[in-house]
Formats: sequence, C-alpha cells, structure tokens
Amino acid sequence: MWDVITGLFSLVLWIALPLVAFAAWTYNKLQKQAQEVREATSNVQVAVSKKLNLVNQLGDIVKSFQASEQFTHMKLAQDNNATAIAVAYAQSGQMLSTLLAAADRAPEFKANEQYHRLVDSIQHCELDIQQARSAFNATVKHYNNAYLAFPTVLVAPFLGFSKAPYLEFDISGNVDATALKSFQTD
Repeated sequence: MWDVITGLFSLVLWIALPLVAFAAWTYNKLQKQAQEVREATSNVQVAVSKKLNLVNQLGDIVKSFQASEQFTHMKLAQDNNATAIAVAYAQSGQMLSTLLAAADRAPEFKANEQYHRLVDSIQHCELDIQQARSAFNATVKHYNNAYLAFPTVLVAPFLGFSKAPYLEFDISGNVDATALKSFQTD
C-alpha cells in the first residue's frame, strides 16, 4: 500500500514539476516582452506629446494674429494605451489642419519666421512618431509571436497575458480608434 502511494506521489511530482517550470519560464518570457511593449508605447506617447506641444504653440501664434480664432490646448491623456495615443494623434492632425487653414487666410502670418520654425518642427515630429510607431509595432510583433507560439498560447491566458494590439495610424492623422484595444497584462 505504501509503495502505491509513493509511486503515485512520484508520478504526480514528475508531471507537475515540469508543468510548473514551463509555466514559470513562459511567465518570465512574456513579462519581459510585455515590458518591451510598454517601453515602446511610452516612446510613441512621448513623440505624440511633443507634437501636441508644438501644435499648441502654433495655436498660440495663430491666436496672436487672429484674435477671433479660439483654439483650445490639447494634451495627451494619462492613459498609456494604444487607443489614447491614437486618438491624441488624430486630434493633433485635425487641430493642425485647422491651424494651417487659418494661416492660409492670413498671409502676414505665413510670412512669420516662428510659424515656419514650428511647422518644420512638427514635420520632424511626424517622422519621429512614424519611427516610434514602427519600433512599437516591431516590438508588438515579437511579443505576439512569442504569445501565439505553441504551447505558450495554451498557458499565457491563464497567466494573465493577452495579445498586444498594433498601433495603426497614418501621417495625415486618420485613425480608426475602434480597431485598437488596450494592452493589459497581470
């Protein structure tokens, strides 16, 4: 009887121990890659925030030339997820279009040196944002490949991991915010 109990215990131990080790290894691997996704998200957020700041400065200049124009300052939401970043980017694109249209109506404004400096800076920000977005999506691809690999895909949801969303918007500011979901892990 004792031999049956120890044999059963040994069998359970030999099965459970590798499963626990695999779950721990999977958790650590996905957690490391999830941190890389968060870092990439932060980099995109900083680039979009910089653009918002420049657009707000441009709005202040437009206000000084055209007292009748009313522009509200925009700021990036504290949410550090793809949807909030994409919405802020889209809003900055819309605001920039409005400001550039206002500048077209005021030729003396378009001749302003500060206007040209800010527009050039905003264009550089667009390049930075696109590079940060590309790096973000590469990081997400790496994470999602690890997440979706067999047998990790069987264990990851139980460990609190989900697939990460890609950040998709174009240089004109168009975005489909409903296509993006929040990326959350434990």
